[in-house]
Amino acid sequence: SGCFATVFSWLVRDAQVLDLVDAIRRCTLIPADILVDAAPIMRQKGRLQIGADADVCVFDLSTIAPQGDYQNLRASTGVEHLYVSGSAVISEGILDPTARPGCPIFGAGHKQIL
Repeated sequence: SGCFATVFSWLVRDAQVLDLVDAIRRCTLIPADILVDAAPIMRQKGRLQIGADADVCVFDLSTIAPQGDYQNLRASTGVEHLYVSGSAVISEGILDPTARPGCPIFGAGHKQIL
């Protein structure tokens, strides 16, 4: 819970052991690349480019922070906008708890339905 907010608040902002670009790459592109052999559709994930399935998160580095834990799930603070499959999940910092965009990702042996 809050793993990405932890990366940005602790490792980028507070400890300064990662720069912002590297942290974004580690949270998006690297996981997608690791999973490509098992799930080829991951070739379309983790990148912001034409033809890619882009989920977009707009956050404030000075305020992003995890709020939940594994027993009490809560949205992280500092996330201004979050779009998944083109649909707003967070808009102007407000989470829409009814939003359910996106689709599951299956391995190479399954037919992907988009």
